[in-house]
Amino acid sequence: MADEMAKEAERGNFELKVVLSPRSVERLNQILKNGGYKSHVDIIKDSLLVLEKLLKEEIAGSQFYIQRPHARIEPYHIFAPGDRKAAN
Repeated sequence: MADEMAKEAERGNFELKVVLSPRSVERLNQILKNGGYKSHVDIIKDSLLVLEKLLKEEIAGSQFYIQRPHARIEPYHIFAPGDRKAAN
């Protein structure tokens, strides 16, 4: 399947049918409403870019931190230890 996707991508646009749970659709619509996006496709494109950059940083050994209001800076674990298996 990955080979088919790569061939399609080489030819130009790639069409992907995705089945989402009701909760995922709710999240997607909430991002559309609150994030200033014009379409679900724009959200997915931006999400892929962000995920790609975060994965590159994580693979390179970077660590992520978060500072919540009125709190100290603490580690923020975006990926669980086994989450990267498909990315490598």
